[in-house]
Amino acid sequence: MQRMGTAPAADVLIDTEFTLNGERIRASVEPRKSLMRFLRDDLGLMGTKDGCGSGDCGTCAVIVNGKREDACTYLMRRTNGAVIETIDGLAEPNGRLHPIQAAFLHKGAVQCGFCIPGMIMATKALLERNPDPSEDEIRAGLKANICRCTGFQPIFDAVKQAAEWMRDPDAYDDWEPTYGPMGTSAVLVDGVQSVQGKLPYADDLTVPGMLHGKVVWSEHAYARILSIDVSEAAQAEGVHRVLTAEDVPG
Repeated sequence: MQRMGTAPAADVLIDTEFTLNGERIRASVEPRKSLMRFLRDDLGLMGTKDGCGSGDCGTCAVIVNGKREDACTYLMRRTNGAVIETIDGLAEPNGRLHPIQAAFLHKGAVQCGFCIPGMIMATKALLERNPDPSEDEIRAGLKANICRCTGFQPIFDAVKQAAEWMRDPDAYDDWEPTYGPMGTSAVLVDGVQSVQGKLPYADDLTVPGMLHGKVVWSEHAYARILSIDVSEAAQAEGVHRVLTAEDVPG
């Protein structure tokens, strides 16, 4: 019997079936696993970025059943029967960018690009709900998404441009990314990758046999650490090594 309020055992799996970017997905998963971790770890879809893991920054925003959701807090137990869209499936199969992706490039709304996949998916959810938003409505629609370097005005301008192109697709047909020397109106050299979520960051890199680190925090907010016994943790299955302050020179 499970006590009231306790989580199910980690090894208890549930079956789920949902549509992801138009493809039917069936999986047996831990019910409390986040959609973000499933996308990145199980499917290798790195377009949905891990910015905070707590639903505070919007970097991992996706669309579930037409609604913007933070994939880091959306649990897999909720996915059965859902229709999920991520940045990975937004561009056309022939590589043609979605008008929202193009608008972010056109208006210079991309710098480091880390927050852009989530920003673009939040924009898509907004424009599907409101095809011609005012700037106040754009601000409200993107209020849960944080940009760390671009500044928000180019992003608001990009949303307005995307709305215009989506209402009038003919106006978008002639747009192509331009590149050139200083003084020309050019997109970032890696901008097309950025708006598709394909620009790799450190957390997106994988190699065979790589190890994963896990930080273990103290259970006490204020305490003096007299000693740390790592013997039990070091013998746990799958643990390669336990590191403490003693392993840090200086």
